[in-house]
Amino acid sequence: MHPGQHLAAIVFLVSLGLTGCASDHRKDIAFHVLFSEDGSPNAEAFSLALSARIPSGSSVETLRTFVERGGGSCEEREAGHLWCEFVTRAKYCAASMLGIDVTLQSGAVGRIKVVAGGLGC
Repeated sequence: MHPGQHLAAIVFLVSLGLTGCASDHRKDIAFHVLFSEDGSPNAEAFSLALSARIPSGSSVETLRTFVERGGGSCEEREAGHLWCEFVTRAKYCAASMLGIDVTLQSGAVGRIKVVAGGLGC
């Protein structure tokens, strides 16, 4: 084997190790946990996941930041309740959404309940 062939073989093995053997299925796993086979959201799974991610007693600002980072928004609709929304999927004249009803306790996050819905024309 010539020196150039050795170098080519090493480059091939290194590139195979960096790309060919790498995989990342985190998004697929998360999707299958949170959505049903037909792609509709599992509101109970979302409620449990959000409650684990932002447990009771967390600051409202922590929740707001989480929602805003996901492209959503929150507003206080009535005393003791915060309503947050995410658009999960949008297409011409229709959108799938997740609503998050947060019961506040002493100014902090209390119970989280997720509701799946949508808008259309």
